[in-house]
Amino acid sequence: MYQFASFVPMDKLIIFTDLTSRTVPSILTEATLQAALNRGDIDLAGVCVPNLQDYRRLLLRHARGVIGRKVQWLFNDRPKQTFAVPLPINMERLARRHGFQVLEPPDQDINQPQFIVHLKTSVRPTIALSYYFPRRFSPALLDVFEYAANYHNGLLPKYRGRKATNWSVYHGDRETGFTFHRMSEALDEGPILLQGMVAIRPDARIADLEQEKALAASDDIPRFLEMLVNREPGRPQVGEGSYFSLRDFQRIRKINDPSQHSSVELANRLRAFGLLIMNIGGTWYDVTRLS
Repeated sequence: MYQFASFVPMDKLIIFTDLTSRTVPSILTEATLQAALNRGDIDLAGVCVPNLQDYRRLLLRHARGVIGRKVQWLFNDRPKQTFAVPLPINMERLARRHGFQVLEPPDQDINQPQFIVHLKTSVRPTIALSYYFPRRFSPALLDVFEYAANYHNGLLPKYRGRKATNWSVYHGDRETGFTFHRMSEALDEGPILLQGMVAIRPDARIADLEQEKALAASDDIPRFLEMLVNREPGRPQVGEGSYFSLRDFQRIRKINDPSQHSSVELANRLRAFGLLIMNIGGTWYDVTRLS
């Protein structure tokens, strides 16, 4: 009697991520690489980065950042960072080991027609993931994939846009969340796949909350990949939504007349946004603490 091996459909995955100076994308990318390589139905086709840098340079930047934070802690009584910052990912070494491509779009533009053609003809991915990639996906780029999803560092639809964690702290929420959602032409408006939350402690730093959410999200990545492979449609976003732009972030940090705000409001803004640009006596100052 003959035995025939069953055919397993193989998805080709590409990850769009920015690993140069961000901790959260590194956590999510590393967890996704591990989860994808453990599956038999996903072929890791490539990782797209806006600017591939020499790994030794990334290590040097990492070391300088660690030393700089320790020096700041010696002269600053603000709460110290709780989580250790992970080492940078040596993407080129991983690519050689596991046989995937590292892609750099021309001029860091993933929507350039030549790059889109290259994806269609040479890489041919079926699934795309975006982890803090600095460019918005055009309709032409989204059409390359059968399924595309994104990690957003806020609960949707309440916190669409930029600096979601900062805004949740500013608004006094008890929890801050994250969302894995399908990508659509409208920014942060695609159907929701998975969501999670972490508590906002009174002494929590924004960087700690971001990292804590990323670690919680990384635990969900095996289930997230299963949803992608199964082409789950997700659930529509319901409830009142809001959108915060980079201009909103810049506007709330700039204070022309501090006397128009209470000390509680100023302290709340400083905690949530890390730095205030204040006009004091006709001179603008960068303020990181209130006396």
